[in-house]
Amino acid sequence: MLVKKAIRAIMDRKGIGLNALARMMGKNSQFVSDKLNPAKGLNMSTDKLDEMIRAMGYKIVLVPDDVDMQDGWFEVDDSRTVGD
Repeated sequence: MLVKKAIRAIMDRKGIGLNALARMMGKNSQFVSDKLNPAKGLNMSTDKLDEMIRAMGYKIVLVPDDVDMQDGWFEVDDSRTVGD
């Protein structure tokens, strides 16, 4: 799963739709839709990622490899997969 799908997984977990996330970010829904659309590119800047997930109460954290994942955490690795 790509980082964009991780954002959608957080949205699903928290029951937040595109329009609600857009309002939380102070953006229009087209902006959020475009950022999450995989057809518009696979990558997202850390600035945009941070802006989107902070609006939902998440943050970017770097931890050592040997830290066990906890419920509600999402891991993005260089193979573009995400686990929770």
